[in-house]
Amino acid sequence: MTYRELLELYKSGKLDETRKKEIEAEIEKQDAINEYLFEESKIPGLDDLGDTEPTAETEADEKLISYVQKSIRKAFIKAGTVMGAIVLAIVLFVIFVLPDFVSLFYYSPAKIIEEEYSMNQITLDMAVYTDMFMPGNYRDAVIAEDLGYGKYRIKIWQHQSIDGNFDDVDGIIERNKLILYDSDSLRLPNFNVFVPGRERMSILAVDGETGEMMGLNGTRKEADKAIEELDESKYYKVYVTFKDMMEYEKFYSWYDEADISGYYLWCAVGACNEEGMIISPNMGFNVMPGGTCFRWDKEKYPYLSLTDLDGGTVKDSGNGEIMKTHFVSMLSYLRDNDDIVKMMNIGDVDFDSIIESVEKDGLNIYGFFVVAQKKDIVKLREQPEVTYIGTEAL
Repeated sequence: MTYRELLELYKSGKLDETRKKEIEAEIEKQDAINEYLFEESKIPGLDDLGDTEPTAETEADEKLISYVQKSIRKAFIKAGTVMGAIVLAIVLFVIFVLPDFVSLFYYSPAKIIEEEYSMNQITLDMAVYTDMFMPGNYRDAVIAEDLGYGKYRIKIWQHQSIDGNFDDVDGIIERNKLILYDSDSLRLPNFNVFVPGRERMSILAVDGETGEMMGLNGTRKEADKAIEELDESKYYKVYVTFKDMMEYEKFYSWYDEADISGYYLWCAVGACNEEGMIISPNMGFNVMPGGTCFRWDKEKYPYLSLTDLDGGTVKDSGNGEIMKTHFVSMLSYLRDNDDIVKMMNIGDVDFDSIIESVEKDGLNIYGFFVVAQKKDIVKLREQPEVTYIGTEAL
């Protein structure tokens, strides 16, 4: 039987004399404890009632005053206990519940999407994003530490390097805003790294005197001169533009026959509108798969990654349908999971129109990126299909 049940029986007069006396002794003990706690203290707020102590004219008055004081003391004890419990509950809520609750309303890079290898959300998002928008700067490993209230500390690893230098990037994501401590490490390529021509691009840099189109290294003559001045022993970032777009299968065969000893081959996809203007500037895909293997919704995004935890690595052999599906899946994924796109500040992208163009016209390539040495860059310049080559230091 609980103590509360004993009290109920006591109040209803159903206890035997022995148990009744035990209960009364307990009540007297609790009263004594309460009186002791407040024996020497004054009740806050009662001082303003007057400077004189209340006096009792009769014994009955004295008992009434004593009773009132005891009742007030008990009320203060009870109120203090309740307030203490409320304050404790608020503190515990703020410390343990509120941080995660606030985070529910924002992008969660630390969310685990693959249990076996504890892969987080931003690792897959960054892999798809860099595959599409950052030739030669593919990133497929990100650590995310949850700091609460929608704030995360991140570290974006670089796993591959030609020159032996690894440029890992640290930053903070706070309520869907990304701050990188070295923003240049993941900057997008210049808008004119490829020069497909006026008939293909609505915005192009041109020479003020001749009207000739300007690429990464100026006019074509200036770009050719820049190639001549390259160091034979070093590797360079190379952006190659074709005179005419090629279907992916044709490009793959052409590049294989060109026998270029290059790294990080990346294709620029020319998705066009009805007027034939490119609506997918500087968007493409890596021909060689990355290092991290993923798991994802394969029915919704087939071939999203070319490295699959379940199916192994998809080796490209010029299969245009596979690479087309891969590119369209990346477009669909970034359209449906656009937090990474917004945080990287690349502007508005009409993913649906690009998907529609590729589905209708196929996977067409208007240029490509590769890391190569001077001898192979010169070999590329001699190809009749090439119209412009821009180079940057690695």
